[in-house]
Amino acid sequence: MKTDRKAKGWSILLAIIMAAILPGCGGGGGSAGGGASASSPVQVSVQWGARSRAVTGPSSALSAVLTLATASPGGTDFVWTINRDANPAAYTKSYSSSASARVGTWTLIARFYSLANGNGDVVASGAATVPINTDGSGIGTVLTA
Repeated sequence: MKTDRKAKGWSILLAIIMAAILPGCGGGGGSAGGGASASSPVQVSVQWGARSRAVTGPSSALSAVLTLATASPGGTDFVWTINRDANPAAYTKSYSSSASARVGTWTLIARFYSLANGNGDVVASGAATVPINTDGSGIGTVLTA
C-alpha cells in the first residue's frame, strides 16, 4: 500500500515537471541543433591562399568539405564539397550550394583536403557556430590562410 502511494506520488511529480517543461519545446528556429522548417541554398565565400608546394598549411588545399550538423531538410548532416579553381594565386570566390539547408543556427565543420573532391589528406580544419538565414547567407567568408 505504501509502495503504491509512493509510486503515485512520483508519477504526479513527473507529470507536473513535464507539464512545466513541454510548453516551451518545439518550433522556434535559430536554436543550435534545431531550426525552422524553412530551408535555403547555402551561400559562402572562401578566401583561398596562394597555392604552394610547401606543406605548411591550408594553402595546399585543393578542396573544402563543409558540414552543417543536422541542417539538411531531413535532419541529417548537410555536406557540401567545394573545389578550388586551378589558379594557384590567392583569390576569394563566392559559392551557392545546389542543395538546401534548414534555416537556423548550426555547427559548421570545415575540412580542407590536399586533393579535389574532398580526397587526400586533411590539411586544415576548423569549426564554428553559424546562422543560416532565409536567403542562405550567414556563414560569411571562410579564410584558408
